[in-house]
Amino acid sequence: MAFTETDERFFRSATSWQTRPGPLATPLGQTVRQYLQERNGVFQKNKSIVDLWNEIVPPEMRCHCTVKKIEAGTLTVEVDPGAYMHEMRLMSDELLRYLGSRSGRSGIRRIVLRPRPAPTEEYAEEQE
Repeated sequence: MAFTETDERFFRSATSWQTRPGPLATPLGQTVRQYLQERNGVFQKNKSIVDLWNEIVPPEMRCHCTVKKIEAGTLTVEVDPGAYMHEMRLMSDELLRYLGSRSGRSGIRRIVLRPRPAPTEEYAEEQE
């Protein structure tokens, strides 16, 4: 279907008030930078909680437990099963009180202990 010159002018004038849309995609680096700036407070708070955790957990237990998640006032920790899990269960109330007294604004109200999954065969091969 061919348009005449008059038709083309009419269509151009009918849409001339519209603004052109901006770019639909933003550069990835800009998006990541914006995300990090928006979440910086949360990252700093979580970092201070993890640093405090590493400070208050006894050195002989540190390599057998890892902070995995901090969410909604709950600190989730993966612990090696067996005696280490038992020991952490015994210590968790005291650690929670100490976390609260040292960093009351941390908002940690509960510690959840999860057993650390056993290493896979692939992981064991990588370590050799």
